[in-house]
Amino acid sequence: MSNSFKLLLGILALPLLVSCNRNQIQAENSLEGNWTVVAINSYYGDFGPNTFNVEETIEESGSLGTFNFTEERLTFSFTRNDTLFAASTPWTLSADKVREGFFRVPAFALSIENSFDFDVQFENETKNAERDADNVRFVSNLEEDSAVYIEMSLEKN
Repeated sequence: MSNSFKLLLGILALPLLVSCNRNQIQAENSLEGNWTVVAINSYYGDFGPNTFNVEETIEESGSLGTFNFTEERLTFSFTRNDTLFAASTPWTLSADKVREGFFRVPAFALSIENSFDFDVQFENETKNAERDADNVRFVSNLEEDSAVYIEMSLEKN
């Protein structure tokens, strides 16, 4: 591969790399602060990468708990289906670009150490929705033989 071809590939890939990084920084900055859990939907059934069979749904709303994100730690406490979940732990947010139709859009994943892994949806998921978001949804990742699938709605304080 010639050096000029490698340079051209690098130049063409640069906007994608900068865009992912910018989206991730905006999303991390947006998450930092205090959030109130206002709704949790718990779906029980048979779930997996190619399976989504809901047998029971429990919908809860109101002030169900809090998430407090700082730069390095997350402190959370919420009640889901009469069970308290609470911890103070490191967190990481990753950003990627996924194809939706003809376009590549940002997708975010939140990993809460030793607790949960969520897909994160900011506001209405439009362009730059992750910037200064006041509403966010955490959606559990479907794993092999999962028995519960969770959607959590939060509002920034």
